[in-house]
Amino acid sequence: MYVHIGDDIILQIDNIIAIVDQQTVDVTSKQTIGIIYDDTLLKSGNFKSIVVTDNQLYLSSFSSNTLKKRIFDNYLQKPGR
Repeated sequence: MYVHIGDDIILQIDNIIAIVDQQTVDVTSKQTIGIIYDDTLLKSGNFKSIVVTDNQLYLSSFSSNTLKKRIFDNYLQKPGR
């Protein structure tokens, strides 16, 4: 199953390790993520959550609750559920 996380990015649900709300990320973590991503994007706050996969971090314009609901809804639609 797959989930759309915004900005034309679709991820396989099985590869998602964590979804973290932007508001819960502390300054040190944002500085660390800033090394990976453009600091301008982080400072502007144009993301609502961070999606962690086994090989990459994604900044999503959707809230963590929205993404979790999408994943749960996709899981319930899986045959045999």
